[in-house]
Amino acid sequence: MFPTDVPPGPSTTQYVGTVVYDATPNNDFTIKSVQAKSTDVCKQLAGGRPIS
Repeated sequence: MFPTDVPPGPSTTQYVGTVVYDATPNNDFTIKSVQAKSTDVCKQLAGGRPIS
């Protein structure tokens, strides 16, 4: 996610499941709903834990 997205970034999140989002022609994304397991990849890497 980038600062112009909703929710704003920077962030990298891995989703396993269903994510519904809108995208503009400028590649701005708005997450509408999430029915998925999410993993904050940045947090995982900062903690030095393996990503599964």
